[in-house]
Amino acid sequence: MAGTDPAIDTTRAALLAGMVIPACPLALNAGRRLDERHQRALLRYYRDAGAHTVQALLTGDHPWITPQVNTWLFARLAWNPDQDADELVAEFGATVLGMHGSDEEVQAALADVMLYYHSLEAAYALALDLIPEEINLQLSDDPLAVLNDPPADMADPYFAPPAALRLKAAQQAVIPDLLAQAAGSLDSLAARTLAFPEMLELERIAFELHDAWLRFDLARVQLYEAIATSADASAPYRQAREMLDRVYRWGDAYIEDPRYRANFRFLHALFWQLRLDKIYADHLAWGPYGWLIRARDAVRLGIMLRSITGAFDTPA
Repeated sequence: MAGTDPAIDTTRAALLAGMVIPACPLALNAGRRLDERHQRALLRYYRDAGAHTVQALLTGDHPWITPQVNTWLFARLAWNPDQDADELVAEFGATVLGMHGSDEEVQAALADVMLYYHSLEAAYALALDLIPEEINLQLSDDPLAVLNDPPADMADPYFAPPAALRLKAAQQAVIPDLLAQAAGSLDSLAARTLAFPEMLELERIAFELHDAWLRFDLARVQLYEAIATSADASAPYRQAREMLDRVYRWGDAYIEDPRYRANFRFLHALFWQLRLDKIYADHLAWGPYGWLIRARDAVRLGIMLRSITGAFDTPA
């Protein structure tokens, strides 16, 4: 309501006078989740102001085994923010998976598609729910500093206070149920035999990586909570290590270009394995074995870095 906050009044007056917002902000609600209503309003602002293009920088190390719903959905909603997101997701699933059959059969299959995507969305929303205190994106070019204080990726809650870790561990405890729900949706789709088998198999392969990533994230939070509360950390450490090994095996099996395969392994070793190994050396290893682990990491990381240095300077 106007008048309740001078800053809001000033901003509103500047916008009405013709001030432009050069980059589209991300609209979040009080819970730091995407505020769809206000995000749509921002896109309408650009559309009504005459902007003919909305672009996004998408980064990450996610291999694209199948078409990505997020990028497709962004393009459609950026073009017309008045569209219904669920209808677009259903359209995407029907097209990518090649749904065919009677209208009734296809609608039943699309319910499985929607449950699959919504289950993954809910799991990632929990894994990526961050608070400012846990974000510490630093990366030193000093190899010893990297070993002593491994870098944290943007979803790593290592720096979160104990109370936040307890809350995150409790909230993320439903992630295995959400993953089981997503896997069940794929099984149901396969049983209906309405989708192209080859596309459904590719989606299963992509899901294997989602499953390993999200289970690793849960085990990592549980590991950090155990350390923060002086509880036994051996079980969550083993689970995190097992999930990381699954990620490595997935990359070895499905990333065909050796350069990208090496880069995939390097990034996970840098941002995930180093922290795990340091925790093991500091809290779980016996005697000098911890130092041997860190020495091994230094050698292994150096070899991996050398293998990818310059690898992308020329086309494959």
